[in-house]
Amino acid sequence: MKNENEINEVKSDVTWTKDQKKAILTRDCNILVAAAAGSGKTAVLVERIIKIVTDEDRPTDIDKLLVVTFTNAAASEMRERIAAAISKELHNNPQSKLLQRQLTLLNKSSITTIHSFCLEVIRNNFHVVDLDPNFRIADGTEAVLLKQEALEELFEDRYIAIEDENKAENDKGDEEDEESKSKDEETSGEEDEDKREENSSSDLPVTPSFSNIKSNSFLNLVEAYSNNKEDLGLQGIVLSLYNFAMSSTDPNKWLIDSAENFNIKDGANFSDTPWAKVLMDDTKIELLGIEKVMVKALKNVEDNEAIILYTEVFESDLALIADLLSSANNCFENLATTFEELSFAKLPSIKACKDKVKQKAVQEIRNKVKKQLQELQKQVMNANSQASLEDIKELYPLMRELSQLVIDLQEKYREKKKERSIIDFNDFEHYCLDILMKKDEEGQVVLGDDGKPEPSSVAIGLRNKYQEILIDEYQDSNMVQETLLNIISREKIGSPNVFMVGDVKQSIYRFRQARPELFLAKYNSYSKDEGAKTRKITLYKNFRSRGTVINAVNYIFKQIMCKNIGDLDYTDEEALNLGAHFDELVGPGVVGGPVELHIIEKEIKDQENDENEEESEGQVNTIEDDGGKSEGQVNTNEDETPTNIELEARIVAKRIKELMSHIDDQGNETEAFKVYDKNIKEYRNVDYKDIVILLRATSAWAPSFLEQLKLENIPVYADTGTGYFSTVEIQIIMSLLQIIDNPRQDIPMLAVLRSPIGGFTSEELVDIRIGQREVSFYEAMVNFVDSKEENSVDNVLDSENKYTQSEDKEEESGDKKLEPGDKNYDIEDKQLDSVDKKLKRFLKKLDHFREICTYMPIDEFIWYLYTDTGYYGYIGAMPGGPQRQANLKVLFQRARQYEETSYKGLFNFINFINKLKVSSGDMGSAKTLGENENVVRIMSIHKSKGLEFPVVFLSGMGKNFNLMDINKSILFHYELGYGPDYVDPIRRISYPTVLKQALKKTIKIESLAEEMRVLYVALTRAKEKLIITGSIRNIDKNLSRMSSSLDESSEKLGEYEILKGKSYLDWIIPTVIRHVDGKPLRERIQIEDENLHLLSDPSSFTVRFWNREHIKKDEQMEEENLVSAEERLSLLNEKSIYDKVLDDKLSQEELLSQKLSEEKLMEEIEKRLGFVYKYEKSTKMPTVLTVTELKRKSNALLTEADSGNMYAPRLINKPKFLEEVKGLSPAEKGTAMHSVLQRLDLTKVTTSSEIEVQVEKLVEKLLISKEEGKAVRIDKLGKLFKTSLGQRMIKAYSLNLLKREVPFHMEISSADIDKSLPVEIYGDEQIMLQGIIDCYFEEDGQIILVDYKTDSVKNGEVNSLIDKYKSQLDYYAKALEVTLGVNVKERYLYSFSTDEAVEVKQ
Repeated sequence: MKNENEINEVKSDVTWTKDQKKAILTRDCNILVAAAAGSGKTAVLVERIIKIVTDEDRPTDIDKLLVVTFTNAAASEMRERIAAAISKELHNNPQSKLLQRQLTLLNKSSITTIHSFCLEVIRNNFHVVDLDPNFRIADGTEAVLLKQEALEELFEDRYIAIEDENKAENDKGDEEDEESKSKDEETSGEEDEDKREENSSSDLPVTPSFSNIKSNSFLNLVEAYSNNKEDLGLQGIVLSLYNFAMSSTDPNKWLIDSAENFNIKDGANFSDTPWAKVLMDDTKIELLGIEKVMVKALKNVEDNEAIILYTEVFESDLALIADLLSSANNCFENLATTFEELSFAKLPSIKACKDKVKQKAVQEIRNKVKKQLQELQKQVMNANSQASLEDIKELYPLMRELSQLVIDLQEKYREKKKERSIIDFNDFEHYCLDILMKKDEEGQVVLGDDGKPEPSSVAIGLRNKYQEILIDEYQDSNMVQETLLNIISREKIGSPNVFMVGDVKQSIYRFRQARPELFLAKYNSYSKDEGAKTRKITLYKNFRSRGTVINAVNYIFKQIMCKNIGDLDYTDEEALNLGAHFDELVGPGVVGGPVELHIIEKEIKDQENDENEEESEGQVNTIEDDGGKSEGQVNTNEDETPTNIELEARIVAKRIKELMSHIDDQGNETEAFKVYDKNIKEYRNVDYKDIVILLRATSAWAPSFLEQLKLENIPVYADTGTGYFSTVEIQIIMSLLQIIDNPRQDIPMLAVLRSPIGGFTSEELVDIRIGQREVSFYEAMVNFVDSKEENSVDNVLDSENKYTQSEDKEEESGDKKLEPGDKNYDIEDKQLDSVDKKLKRFLKKLDHFREICTYMPIDEFIWYLYTDTGYYGYIGAMPGGPQRQANLKVLFQRARQYEETSYKGLFNFINFINKLKVSSGDMGSAKTLGENENVVRIMSIHKSKGLEFPVVFLSGMGKNFNLMDINKSILFHYELGYGPDYVDPIRRISYPTVLKQALKKTIKIESLAEEMRVLYVALTRAKEKLIITGSIRNIDKNLSRMSSSLDESSEKLGEYEILKGKSYLDWIIPTVIRHVDGKPLRERIQIEDENLHLLSDPSSFTVRFWNREHIKKDEQMEEENLVSAEERLSLLNEKSIYDKVLDDKLSQEELLSQKLSEEKLMEEIEKRLGFVYKYEKSTKMPTVLTVTELKRKSNALLTEADSGNMYAPRLINKPKFLEEVKGLSPAEKGTAMHSVLQRLDLTKVTTSSEIEVQVEKLVEKLLISKEEGKAVRIDKLGKLFKTSLGQRMIKAYSLNLLKREVPFHMEISSADIDKSLPVEIYGDEQIMLQGIIDCYFEEDGQIILVDYKTDSVKNGEVNSLIDKYKSQLDYYAKALEVTLGVNVKERYLYSFSTDEAVEVKQ
């Protein structure tokens, strides 16, 4: 007999399990379906809806169901699946009026996200919350801008109020002073005395005090939690707190209650607070971890006769720990009392110990344990002290002010939204909640007997309408959504009708304020019994993955997921059960296989630091003690260095190639890896599209993986959501918009000038800037053009009007002015190479853009820029052009969205984009890839949720967890409220309060639980093959630390070890090392399997270690195995295309014909593959060479810049800001000498003072810097001009026959550079040689060549200088003779080291 609470069961093509049928058919109760990964929970939900709407006995229209999904995509997919199912049923039963009606009502059905449902309620009841009926939804970035604007106004209002208050107090004081003076001293003696006391007190300077709430609390808050010079730090805290509080059903109440927690009453005891329980629980975990360490140490002592005397002391230590654990199970006061009495016995002296190594080891263990216990003692005693409560009391005014700031921000932000008739996403839920909750006459929410809000008339209407509420992904709900759906459910009237489906192990949206504890509360309280009003149904059969994957997931999570860290115990009841069926593979090939664990050794950059950290990791530390580093900051930068990420990416690429090419890591051919294709219902070879690489965070990792996989010719795509704003095309356009808005921005201006839009060379920009270092580049451009114009004025006019005036002059002279848009405009002055003409054209265009942007909509203006500058077409012709153009289109679309907001103008658009970068993160490049492209995909674990892939690479498992949030100055928690630092503005010190310590520990545990769930999601994505990769430093030391799991007697790992995990590998390796297949891990650290308690499990693993040398060897082998075209041709020639066995079966005529055909074929192959380029060596030679580079080729000695110098060289080159003694390098000092020699007036170099005056003028004109001027050796220059060569130079200068710093270009034969090249082939191959000649002058019709050298010459041995630079002077001389057609008579090297000129003979 059918239960009346069940739906009629109709035959279906799908075979459902018993539990699935319960979830589909049970009605008239609240149902929580705990559905594991791959259990078909969405299919069950859809089937339930179909069964409800097609139940002939109890018909329910589909528009009477409220189906809440997590995303719009999920809602659309569910609607399509329901439509398809109803259509299929209707095909089988075309006369069914019920089915026809459901198909008609489907478009009106409430299959929606929670936000869409709330929006519908608000649109229908806008008058209840006093909303404009024409309201619109704010763009996300618009809301951020508006919120920031409201916050800045709020802070400004606070400052003005304080200023007005101070002014009023001062005015009042002045009035009282005047009044007291006017009174008669004799008749008002006593009153006058009182007045003096009042006036004296009011005249005293106000000292910052936390107790003065009214006048000083805001300023104290700013002082305590802002940055050094601005209040942006506090603004960030207020915004974060606002966003956090908005996920509460009553934000104001939560804010006020959180502040009131600091209002400690006299006589209060810390042990009565919720924070005490948090600290006790954490202390208990720490003590259990310490106890394990000491038990192991005691066993070592007892097993070693040499140190058996230590036994009694170690036993007494364990007794102390046992007492502490007993106190931790009692109350906080008892724990503090026990810690207060903590004392340690002294180890007995063992003279002439026979085992010094073991003695030292156990002593170190005990010392570390003592240090750990002393840290815990300090923490507990501080928390239990009266001083900690006093700190909390002193922070009360500040926390109250902080809460009030957020409440005021909420009100001001609401007013601004109301002015613009907009609402944001937070408003959806809160306005809807406001509409659905019943209010009394004073506007207060009416609560029922159960403490929950009573429904309003609107809520009652919705309750009557919806016969059932179905919620998908329930584990990701927050408190507001929970209240919303409860208030329209029928639970209050005794007819529970909510169906919730989800998996708490996949709740990975804590950063979106998801509350998995809501799911857990029902999971722990609901009954499995039939007929219960609140019922729990579990679906743990996995229909996605192979047994090897499921067994591995179960094996790992049974050990690491526990109630305290992970929110529930992962037991056999929670474990995944195999539900998927894979046909047996027929024929050759490989399917599935064990889970692979690839452990890569990171590059160690700092051995000392590495050892220090490993030591700290191996010992028992407090949470705060991480090798001297704060929590969440342990070597995160080093973990993500490009070299370490690239190494892991190469190993992933290598493994992908092995899967695709059917070759193992030894180069041996293997059977093809096969995957089962449901579409063709058979096995096929694995494709690139079957493979996904999952990363915890893609921002730093995805680019390296993309690059490495592309280098291995593996097609790959990364949907990273980053990189958009760093693309060249977007940066250029954004820079152009910035200078149109405000041209006095040097970096954007230079970016545009150097881009194809500007077209300026770096040399031209130097010419513009020279001598104008103190002004903006835009002003330098204007001044440069002015200086070139005829009749220019000396004073610089206002730059905005400059070109209008110059254009007016052109019109007055009768010249035709070209307007933008004229055909000849873009080709104006194209034949003119002068910088001023080019610059004038650019500035005219810039002025035009600045003019039209004031009235043109931003989206139209951006498209106009694309087309008018030709930049859109230009980047389309570049490599990856379609992608680049797609990126520009995305910017155009964002501009169109911006135009729909309440903000207008170019400045606000630039601000809009900047806020978009911060609030939404980088948008990611425009997507030009289809879903079915045959590429390897790289994505984050969060984006992979709900998806499945045949082959999953889970990479970056050695990356440290991101725990940076717990280092903020104020922490927030729903149950515990605020956890601030205590800041003393007088002494300028801050330290964490006991509240912050409690919140820090709680948030860390919650974060680790979230990371555990993220790992669960990642491991359950694989259908056929799971490959885990991760990098760790110093593998042996870390494995030794992780091997402590071998001592565990139970299946679960210790909570202490789990809590100390810093990466996923810290959880995975300790589990695998206990497995039979973990033998490679144990062998690596020389642990024998004898007497080990290894876990028996059906899972299977393979482990492999990698380091940099392995990759290098593989690359060398690949290079050695490369076969040249010539080798391949010779192999073809050796092999006949036709099998010689056939020779006997063919006639002579047929054989001859086939051989002729073979010869022709070989000739064609040789013609195509055997072509050798005649000038192949030329392709490896540069087209342009400098004389210095040429000198290096022919001279093995050091170059001038690298050699010894008369200025003492530095051994290590560092950036200037890192140098302890800042100054110029030897090469820079040499350059300064050359710069001065280039510009000296040689008629004024007779004395040192004359030279010094000239150098000072060069500094004034900014031709050289002050530092360069100081580096110039005046005495050395004076000695140069006293030599005979110097006198000849002065004479030539007076006759205008001396040239300095002369650049040259000349062509030389490549055979002259490389003597090994055949002249008959390469004699005509020319290479451009370029260089700069220091000095030459003409004397008696011939050339005298001079080159200055600052090289240090030891013991006056100038011959070494000649040998080094002779070839360089040869090329200089040749260039002069070719260019000038004049013979070079003499060549000199002038050495500033020896102060002499050395003639270099030819």
